[in-house]
Amino acid sequence: MESKVESDSGYAKPVKRGSRTKWLRILAVVIVLWIVALLLLVNAYPMPLSTMADFSVRTVDSTGYIRDISSACDSRDEVHLTIVSSKGLTYIAPNGDQEVLSSGQFDYCSMAIDSQSSVHIAAQLAYPDYSLLYFKYAEGQWVQQVVRAGVWGWPISIALDSQSHAYISYSTNDSLVLSSNEPGSWEHETVRLTHYGSGSVTLIDRQDRIHVLNQDPLYHYVRDNGSWIVDRIRTDYYATWISAAIDSEDAIHVGFVAGGRIIHAVNRSGSWEFTSVDNTTQSGRCSLAVDSDDAIHIAYNDYSDGTAKYAHNLHGAWSVQTLKKAWDPNDSEYVRTTAYWPTLAVDSNDNVHIIYSTHAPGDDHSTLRAVTDGTLPALYSVMLKSLAFPVIMILLVFTAMFLKNRREKNLDKHYGLQEEE
Repeated sequence: MESKVESDSGYAKPVKRGSRTKWLRILAVVIVLWIVALLLLVNAYPMPLSTMADFSVRTVDSTGYIRDISSACDSRDEVHLTIVSSKGLTYIAPNGDQEVLSSGQFDYCSMAIDSQSSVHIAAQLAYPDYSLLYFKYAEGQWVQQVVRAGVWGWPISIALDSQSHAYISYSTNDSLVLSSNEPGSWEHETVRLTHYGSGSVTLIDRQDRIHVLNQDPLYHYVRDNGSWIVDRIRTDYYATWISAAIDSEDAIHVGFVAGGRIIHAVNRSGSWEFTSVDNTTQSGRCSLAVDSDDAIHIAYNDYSDGTAKYAHNLHGAWSVQTLKKAWDPNDSEYVRTTAYWPTLAVDSNDNVHIIYSTHAPGDDHSTLRAVTDGTLPALYSVMLKSLAFPVIMILLVFTAMFLKNRREKNLDKHYGLQEEE
């Protein structure tokens, strides 16, 4: 029901009863919508590990004793794993399904995923077989091939070119070798003779040029017009457990362990520059990746206190965080577990995914754990990003209209043009 209120000037204006209740309801709706919009925005742009109060750590599997782990993200930003354990070589799909590809005894593995989300795995059989194997998942089944016999004892690395051809670097007893299935069958190319066996990394840049790095001491080889150009990175480091990636400008970033420390090297300026990332660790392995902004992410473990750690230079300077807490004998749930075999992958949304295993003395199994700073699948993240800003813009307009209307009503009250609500 409406009534009219006359002012001293004789002006009359209709007023609806219960308008206070109506506007309080509208205000409550506006507040709720703002909260929803902010939640959309926060989830669409997950916080990096460096700003999260707690890490999202989950147990993936308790399996046989783990000897190596490799991870990669596909075009849907889903994480795939390959592990070497006392069970053999096991592939773990993004949904958690596991498949033992071979029950043999393996030393190391390396995985890559092509643009069609096909999985490629290189794995090194241990004593007494000493063979390099290749697995590819295509057309609903796994294909296994023997790349070469007589490959033993050192970490291997697989990379794919733009045509999804596989390139695998490894050491024999006297050479650094690159094998490729580009011609349709496996061919082997010697990168360096009189080479003492050590771990290697294979990289392929945007021009499909092949890069091979090996440790102890650090060398970088690039194939140019059929011949290998040698780039000696540094000879005064006893470098182990190298990991490398190429950024958007084809600069090579290398992470490695030297005297227990974590070192980062980059050749962006044409010469190699070195930065000590963590001088306080006694690391056994590191894993490096580059995101879409060319920021560097490194996961590694620390034998001195059993921790798994994560370092990045998102904000320019290096920042180091602990993913798995150190040993604490005063903790009632204390178990002297040690983190091993950290591996790191960055998806297209720059979410960081870190996998590592833990093992306690006397146990006959390892526990596989996953740490991630991305809580939503990529599809949902895209949807949220597309919704968040339009919702916020609508709310800004609606809020401005609401405040303008309330201001006019307050002016009416002030000049006696409306009843008290």
